[in-house]
This record gives sequence, C-alpha cells and structure tokens, in this order.
Amino acid sequence: MLARFCLNLRGLRLFLFLFAAMLVGCGSLFFGAQVAPRLLIRSGVRAYEGDARESAAWGHVNARLLACGGGPEAFICTAVRVTEVTPLPADEAEECLEPYPPYSVKLRAYTIFGIPYDTIIYECGTTYRLHHP
Repeated sequence: MLARFCLNLRGLRLFLFLFAAMLVGCGSLFFGAQVAPRLLIRSGVRAYEGDARESAAWGHVNARLLACGGGPEAFICTAVRVTEVTPLPADEAEECLEPYPPYSVKLRAYTIFGIPYDTIIYECGTTYRLHHP
C-alpha cells in the first residue's frame, strides 16, 4: 500500500513539475511575442522638432488606430514606429487642411516578435496603408 502511494506521489510531482515548466514556457513565449516588442520598439516621434514632430505624433496615433485598432490584427500588431517625416511639395501642401502641418509621415507597423509588417503613410490628416507580402 505504501509503495503504491509513493509511486502516485512521484507521478504527481512529475506532473506538477511539467505543468509548472509549461506555464513558464508559455509565459516566456507570450512575453517575447507581445510584451518585448512594445517595450523595445519606440515610437520615433522624439527624433523630430516643431511641426514635423506634431505631424509625426498625429501620424503615430492614426497609424496605431489603423494597424492595431480592431479585428484580428489587434492581436498580432505590437508596435508602430515613425521612420521618415518629409515636407510635402508646395502644390500638395496647399491642399492640406488648416490644423494639420504639411508633412508626409512614413510609419512601420510590427507584428509579434517585432517582425515588420506594413508601411503606413500619413499625409494632411489622411492615413493609408501600403501592404507588403
């Protein structure tokens, strides 16, 4: 009777050890896939000054809403980074509405594990996406 109890106790210990190892592995995988890219990939807005910085900030907010705002992409999109801010040509700058500075902002969206996903363009209050295979 005592031998059977010891075998069951050994099996229970093995089960608890494997269960704990599985939980640690799943937690590490989740951290690496979702949390680490959010902490390591910065927005890139602070690299600019004046109207370019304001436009980069608007672009970052709108791109975040577009790429990570809803649907199934909200589960895989982890970060958005401003990669380039350039002034618009004079003929295009005249078409911009008053509150938005005349800049074109190029942003990059990242998925789980920080893998680059889409390029997003923000110009004069309008956001659109360029898909990459």
